[in-house]
Amino acid sequence: MPAAARRSPLHAALTRYQTRWGVWEGMPVALDLGEPEAERSAMERLALADWTAVRRLALKGPSAVAFLAGRGVTVPETVLHWHEQGAGGLIGRTGAAEVFLESGLQAGGFDELEAMLASRPAGVYRVLREDACLLLLGRLAMQVLAEACPLDWQAEEGRLVFTRVAGVSCMVLHRPLLGHECRQIWVDNTYARYLWETLLAIVQEHGGRAVGLGPFVESRPHEG
Repeated sequence: MPAAARRSPLHAALTRYQTRWGVWEGMPVALDLGEPEAERSAMERLALADWTAVRRLALKGPSAVAFLAGRGVTVPETVLHWHEQGAGGLIGRTGAAEVFLESGLQAGGFDELEAMLASRPAGVYRVLREDACLLLLGRLAMQVLAEACPLDWQAEEGRLVFTRVAGVSCMVLHRPLLGHECRQIWVDNTYARYLWETLLAIVQEHGGRAVGLGPFVESRPHEG
C-alpha cells in the first residue's frame, strides 16, 4: 500500500476487500475493491464509495465572501446554494458569512488559496473540516437515501441540505458528479464508519455494492 500522510476513517472498512490502492492528495484511495468491471457497472445502478480524500476548506467571517471574490472565486449569493468548480469540485454558501469549498479531482487545487490564508487576512477565518464524504452513486441512490432519511428530497433538489441520515447529522447534496448520478454525503469522521456500514447494508439489499474510485481518479494526474 502506498505511504501517505492522511488516512480516511473508512480505510479499515476498505481493507476487507482485494483492494487496489492509489494515493490522492496524500491519502490512500481504493481504486477498486477487486472487481473493477463489476464495480464500474454498479456505479450506473447503485454503489457506495469513499470520497474523503478530496480536500475541503471552509471560510467564515465578515470578509470571507469578498476575500474569495477578490481572487476570482464566485460565491453563490443565496445560502445553501452551490456552484460547480470543475473536476468535481464545488463551492457552497453554508451561511451568510460562511463558505464551503471542495477541491474535487483538481490536485493541489487549494494550494494558492491556502498560501494567501497564511497571511491571516482581516475578517477571514479558516474553519477546520474533519469530514468524511460518502458517495451514493447510480439511478437507485435516491431510493437508498430515502430509506435512511425520509425527507421530502424533491423539495430540497439542488440545495445543500443539513439533515440526519440514519440518525447522524450530515450535509447532503444531489448532483451529477463527473458523469455519474450522485448523492454526496458529508459526515463528521467519528461517525463515518457507522454511516458507511448502515448505508452499505441498504445498498446491498437493493443489489448494489461498495466500489473504488478508479473510474474517477485514474483519468486524472495523481500520486502513486
